[in-house]
Amino acid sequence: MLTACWARIATKSLSRRTSSSRLRDTVKRFGASMGKGAKKRRQDDRGWDEDHPKGIHAGSYATEEHRKLFGVELPSFLLDSEPEEALEREDGGEKRVKRKVAFLLAYLGTQYGGMQMNEKQRTLQSEFELALALCHMLGQRNFGTPSKYGWSTSGRTDKGVHACAQVCSAKILVLPSQTMDEIRQEINAKLPPDFQCLDVVRTTKGFCAHTQRDRVRYQYMIPSFALMDVATTRAHFMAIGAHPKDRDGRDPLSKEEIAAFQQRVKSFRVSEEQLGKLSETLKLYEGTHKFHNYSRRVSGTETRASRYILSFQVETPVVVNDVEWIPTQVLGQSFLLNQIRKMVCMAMEVTRGATGQD
Repeated sequence: MLTACWARIATKSLSRRTSSSRLRDTVKRFGASMGKGAKKRRQDDRGWDEDHPKGIHAGSYATEEHRKLFGVELPSFLLDSEPEEALEREDGGEKRVKRKVAFLLAYLGTQYGGMQMNEKQRTLQSEFELALALCHMLGQRNFGTPSKYGWSTSGRTDKGVHACAQVCSAKILVLPSQTMDEIRQEINAKLPPDFQCLDVVRTTKGFCAHTQRDRVRYQYMIPSFALMDVATTRAHFMAIGAHPKDRDGRDPLSKEEIAAFQQRVKSFRVSEEQLGKLSETLKLYEGTHKFHNYSRRVSGTETRASRYILSFQVETPVVVNDVEWIPTQVLGQSFLLNQIRKMVCMAMEVTRGATGQD
């Protein structure tokens, strides 16, 4: 299901390898490297979002307004004041203990407003928090306040972006007799079908998924017909009566017009020359550059405008449902908001001859 629906794939924290062994290696290396200053790092990492450092987040299902907005009902144990026995197992009286763990997550982001909690949006973080709470892995007092359970993520995906290997970390309540795989299965039973936990690994107390990330890999799938030259693209739009000359430029295409256009262009296949041009253009992004023009509200004089990209590659095209797609993968240390999609769009415009590399 994940592969069939990939139009934009964001693979966070684990580079190309998505196996749980890489997650375990990362956690082990961090545990071995803990030294002077570790205590300070743990203190600095307690906050999860500078905009919401304390209190219940408005984008959490812990708030009544957010539950009403998305039709979520909570069981009584998450609504009532929490007694001490709430931390004990109902059938055996086994007391839960707090453990720091890392989660390896995969999801289809189509139905979500991104990873990070946001007010009035259905987000992946709020769904995962709800699953933890329903599994008794979060105390009622901590539900809705990520900073209290040390939530951290290796990256934040935007609205509609998917991931096949994203790492998050948190302090959760578990039964001493539970294995990590049993915890994983219990969480998955509470998650939506388009959101899954692939692995759970115990970590050191100071592990932070955000600060221990050393690189991020994104993959964007470009439909080959998006690289058609300007004249050919214009001819197809004119054929279905959707050229700007024939209509108000502010009038969006209808579903019927989009379907007609897709039917006309789905047989298009990219040439070797076009692939070479796309690859050549994407490689211009490699290295350290100022990318303020590929984001918003970022000035070229700001330090954060500079980003380091290790590689930007074009892979062999694949055909899905008679449409050819071109996978592109970018590997970098970090990215600005909307930076990658704008870099890809600019490279597409250069490849199709709409603008030059300069």
